[in-house]
Amino acid sequence: MLTAIDELHQCPTVRGVRNSASRESDHVPQYQYTAVFEPAPEGGFIVTVPALPGLVTEGDTIEEARAMVKDAIRGYLESLVEHGEEIPIEPSRRASSGSRLNI
Repeated sequence: MLTAIDELHQCPTVRGVRNSASRESDHVPQYQYTAVFEPAPEGGFIVTVPALPGLVTEGDTIEEARAMVKDAIRGYLESLVEHGEEIPIEPSRRASSGSRLNI
């Protein structure tokens, strides 16, 4: 089975996650995460983000899967902020193992 991993620098940057105390002029934090794309048995792709437990999405095409994971990450982070939970930071790329395929 082929597994494709978007590298940290290629993964979508999530903008616009702010807490209720933020002002419009405040710096908006940006986050980058590794997204793992796996072919689904029925076609399309299943996408997970290891640093965000429970985040799973899918798309019929790689482009749709990328758009879906970007939206899922944004929603995940917004929920964490709304509930006063800490936003996970992606571990260093050097700490991860396995082969990587840039897509």
